[in-house]
Amino acid sequence: MSNSHYWYLSYGSNIYDERFKFYITGGFCKFNNKVYKGCTDKTWPLPNKAKIIHHEMYFAKHSKSWGGGGVCFINPVPDPKVITYCRMYLVTKEQYEQIWNQEGKSWYNKKIIIGQEDGIDIVTFTNNEVLPVTKPHQSYKYVIIKGLIQTYPSLTLTDISKYIS
Repeated sequence: MSNSHYWYLSYGSNIYDERFKFYITGGFCKFNNKVYKGCTDKTWPLPNKAKIIHHEMYFAKHSKSWGGGGVCFINPVPDPKVITYCRMYLVTKEQYEQIWNQEGKSWYNKKIIIGQEDGIDIVTFTNNEVLPVTKPHQSYKYVIIKGLIQTYPSLTLTDISKYIS
């Protein structure tokens, strides 16, 4: 399996599985009113699990899909003083490439291997440089909050509020 799969590490809206599923299955996403093609292989990734990394998450760019607000990126350079709450999905390498294409390789132009879990590479993508910060739209923050509650049930709403801001 280590040769055919990746742990796709999500850290923004994809931390919420109800949002992420559109990259796999395709269809109309009610959270951002966008239609997704989905992957050729529409098999839902099992397992998935929480993962904390030491790359700073921030909001940047202006996404038309998310009310013109910023979307999540991570600093490609690790920083042991920061934490980012993530969720990993075990996907095929083909699914990973198709997810990356749907996200947009012009914005997310750098693949990062974070490490390994169970002998399988943990991979994500971000921009190759740290971009100017922009405020996210409330609808985008809402989906991230839903994902944090789902993935990290021990976090309080105060913890989540501090983290998102």
